[in-house]
Amino acid sequence: MKKIFRLVNKYLYQHFISICILFVAIILSSICTLIIPIISGNFVDYLVDEKKQQGIIFFCLLFAIVSIANILIGFLSNRIYTKVNLQILYEMGQSYIQHMQKMNVLYFSNKNISQITQQISVDIKSVVDFFFDFFSNASINFFKILIPALLVF
Repeated sequence: MKKIFRLVNKYLYQHFISICILFVAIILSSICTLIIPIISGNFVDYLVDEKKQQGIIFFCLLFAIVSIANILIGFLSNRIYTKVNLQILYEMGQSYIQHMQKMNVLYFSNKNISQITQQISVDIKSVVDFFFDFFSNASINFFKILIPALLVF
């Protein structure tokens, strides 16, 4: 894990603000996902107890607002993720290709260059995807445990 972070570290600091916005959007999206069942449960409880039209309209509007916010936040986070991911992939690929250009030509005499560059591209994508998946899943799981725990206690 430390080796992977060291590989990606220099490229992450260049996009630090975008990555912070991405993680905030991911957290907000997971919070919206947790709020929707609570709204639905309260709506059913309200229907059983009171059955007033104003309350029904309130819960419908609240559900619609939270659902639309969740969709917009999901769109924003996917857009930022794609942009930052592609930028980091491009920058890392460029640096490795520049490194390969500095290497001795005899090293590549018996090797298929296109296969080497393709393997480097796949490896870079795997490393970057691992980083983003690990930290986004960790933050989502943290808040999916924290919010219900706060609601229970």
